Amino acid sequence: MAFDKHSEPYYASAGEFNRIQKRTAQMQAGVRLAVCLLVLVFCSAVFASAIPHYLKLQEMETELAEQKEREEVSMEKLDRIERMSRGIDEDPAYMELKGRDRLNLYKEGEKIFRFERQ
Repeated sequence: MAFDKHSEPYYASAGEFNRIQKRTAQMQAGVRLAVCLLVLVFCSAVFASAIPHYLKLQEMETELAEQKEREEVSMEKLDRIERMSRGIDEDPAYMELKGRDRLNLYKEGEKIFRFERQ
């Protein structure tokens, strides 16, 4: 039925109105479902794209912890070497102690007790 300026307005009957209302409600439900699915797909894509970055971050944090542990061991070793160097340079008693320890020397009348580490 074509509408023009001079024709009378069309009024739907109650049955036809209910049918149109029902069809509109079905279409709205379909649109809501489509929007929900679209949002779900978008969220899944964002989550899926973040997984490799998260795994890389975990790997880098593990590597960082290992590097810090190695650095700590190196710093302890450096500190030990620096203390030994200062002792050799500044303290003659330290030098005597180290020399006697390594060469198994002792003074007359001394008793030396050695304990082996296990």
